[in-house]
Amino acid sequence: MNRKIWLWVMALTTLSALMLSGCGTPQQKAQKLYDQGKYQEVVALYPDLPIAVQAKEKIAEGMLNRGDYARLIEFFPDSPYAVQAKNKLAEELFNQGQYQDVITQYPESPHAKIAKDKLANDLLTKAQADSNITHQKEIYEQICVDYPGTQAAAAAKKALTAPEPAKKTPVKKPAKRK
Repeated sequence: MNRKIWLWVMALTTLSALMLSGCGTPQQKAQKLYDQGKYQEVVALYPDLPIAVQAKEKIAEGMLNRGDYARLIEFFPDSPYAVQAKNKLAEELFNQGQYQDVITQYPESPHAKIAKDKLANDLLTKAQADSNITHQKEIYEQICVDYPGTQAAAAAKKALTAPEPAKKTPVKKPAKRK
């Protein structure tokens, strides 16, 4: 009789354990967690399942929406959301006037091109305002080297190839006759 009771207890324990843990496949369990929005758990418990990739994208999307750009880029560098995060960081730097940092840190960002144009145009304006021909040429050359492909570089190249203006020689006035 003890043996029957023991078997009965074991059967109930096993049935209870199965009911509590769920009888589904790993895919079904992962899907259930995913549907509940438990993306971290999906990635942690089922990293090799295809749904883990979707869970990672959901995590990355959440980071983007929260403005957690640096961590998104660090943990999900291949995510399409990482590109958006980089563009947001570049935009922040651009709005702070840190144009060189935009160019250096986020060269693929649309803001990098705008920053290059801004810096090149600022140098072009500086060169045009400088009355020292030698300084002008140095600045024009710097624009061509540092900011190729910009409109300012094209203008600088044109200025460098333009003939120099003729030097004004003082005209001697004829001496007055008395």
